[in-house]
Amino acid sequence: MMKKTLLMLAALVLALTSGANDAYPPEIAKWTEADLAAQRTRTVKLMRDFQTAVKAGAGKFVIPPGDYRFDEQPTRNFFLQDVRDLEIDASGATFWVDGRRRIDLVSMRRCRNVKLSNLTVDYYPLGHSQGRVTKLDPAAKSLEIELAPGFPEPVLPLWLERPGQVKAIFFDEKTTRMLPTRLDWVSRLEPLGSRRYRAEIRNNSPFVDPGIVKEGDTLVLPYRGYRQAVALVDCSGITLENVTVYGSGQMAFTEEGGEGGNAYRRCRVVRRPGTKRLIVCSADIFHSTKVAKGPLIEECEFSWGCDDLINIHGMFSLVSRQTAPDEVLAASIIAPEKFEGEKLRFYTFGSLAPKGSATVVRAVLEKDPAVRADAAKLPGEMEAAGMRSAGFYGREFFLYRLKFDAPVKLGRYDLLESFGHSGNGARIVNNYFHDGFTRGILCRGDGVTIENNRIERMMMSGLYMASENYFLEGAGPSNVSIRNNEFREVCMSMQGRKHHLEGAAILVYSAAADWHAARGVQLCRDIAIENNRIVTAGTFGIFLANTDGGRIVGNTIDGAFFEAIPPDADRLIRANAAAIYLTESKNVEVSGNRISNSGPDVKAPVLYGPGTMDCGPQK
Repeated sequence: MMKKTLLMLAALVLALTSGANDAYPPEIAKWTEADLAAQRTRTVKLMRDFQTAVKAGAGKFVIPPGDYRFDEQPTRNFFLQDVRDLEIDASGATFWVDGRRRIDLVSMRRCRNVKLSNLTVDYYPLGHSQGRVTKLDPAAKSLEIELAPGFPEPVLPLWLERPGQVKAIFFDEKTTRMLPTRLDWVSRLEPLGSRRYRAEIRNNSPFVDPGIVKEGDTLVLPYRGYRQAVALVDCSGITLENVTVYGSGQMAFTEEGGEGGNAYRRCRVVRRPGTKRLIVCSADIFHSTKVAKGPLIEECEFSWGCDDLINIHGMFSLVSRQTAPDEVLAASIIAPEKFEGEKLRFYTFGSLAPKGSATVVRAVLEKDPAVRADAAKLPGEMEAAGMRSAGFYGREFFLYRLKFDAPVKLGRYDLLESFGHSGNGARIVNNYFHDGFTRGILCRGDGVTIENNRIERMMMSGLYMASENYFLEGAGPSNVSIRNNEFREVCMSMQGRKHHLEGAAILVYSAAADWHAARGVQLCRDIAIENNRIVTAGTFGIFLANTDGGRIVGNTIDGAFFEAIPPDADRLIRANAAAIYLTESKNVEVSGNRISNSGPDVKAPVLYGPGTMDCGPQK
């Protein structure tokens, strides 16, 4: 296998070093197989020295400057497990890996108090491709592209084996910025020879909204089935400082499970200078799932992602069966939870109608094969019943037998909301986030701070705080501070401008099964939105729903709904267009907001929709 991989890489090196190369600077594009072999040799020595230092209990390890290539055993990746109290300085070092390998380049598992600083990460070859649009054929609902020099051929049929794996993202020929198309995916790629392909787009976005994509623009093909640049699993107290990511097979930074409290300072996810690359990550930039204490993200620059720039969340658990008046079986995914001693809230799947709460007095992992087999049927049953949900994401699940301090009345498919592993206390401060294909920041949990950030050129919402059914992402945000941020050119895409819960500079709500704001429900609590500046938004400046308690005070909104609403936009957008819109909320102060230059279809500066009580007084 290793020999075959090296032969394939050698062939690719020959292709990359022949002629023009838009994917790499000249000094890298001219690398030979001998250069790559020297990088592998250097990496073998690095890992041998590193493991020796770890076993000796060293407090600091310095990675010598240079290029390091991680290909196959014994140097598949930079792997740390059960490492504690170690500082790693990688000044002048760049880690390289084949972007088409399904392995996290830097992987930490069960590590505590580790600091990694001054590292650069890049991929050779890249795990995505891009090509110039040479022909648009509206009649055939297809287009043709010619791959840019230096970018790899799509890996077929792998990239299109499953729907939704390759987004269709277009870039302007002159500005090299994302074009405001709606969310869509490549459904077919037909090789035409000489690095040319005919592409079909699932929902025909280039033709449904004609005039946005033109011949000469670029289509990026970001396959999201590869792996991360840096991945933390069950870690705590990790610090990444001055880490620069120029490329990733999927996401730049992920953290999953564990006590958390990790810090990301002055990290940069940016296009590599000296290249014509248009994206960095094929999915999110930063993704935190079921971590107890949320991250500190400070003075970072995250950009050019094909999904959300930041997503921090816990997970709802699904009730499998109620086995006693005070006991249920609940399926939890992604990472284990503690549960014991925690007060859980219960909701009906779909409507998010509340069903009470209770405190867990005992939590035990259920191992009975028959009981687990019954729980494993949940996703299939829900799909068959038309209950739209991502289910278990195709991953292993943890089945808990939970005993409560009081009787409960729950049914199969009901949701359990836990704040124990929801990224509580996350701090996102003093950052620059820009140029993302979907949302800037998604964040839930308790005690979150989002302050002094600059967020620009997002195709959908700048800040999106929502619990929802489909991905089972929770918990509802509470005790949140959103202050002194600046949002510019957000909700710019047709997706953001036409679908009411895809676009607002700041959007807070709880999504029912149909993605509308849940009725009669306040999962969000005590949300402070103060002194933010919003300039040019495709839809609402601030959209707040499903919230009990909060303040919308002292914000400046210049240019909400900056253009006429598209005629085929969601009816709820057309009926409720406002700089600030509230619905299904209570006890929210709205005052002192400065609103100007709203678009022609705006009904009023501030609108109060159904279900609002004791909100205002600003009109």
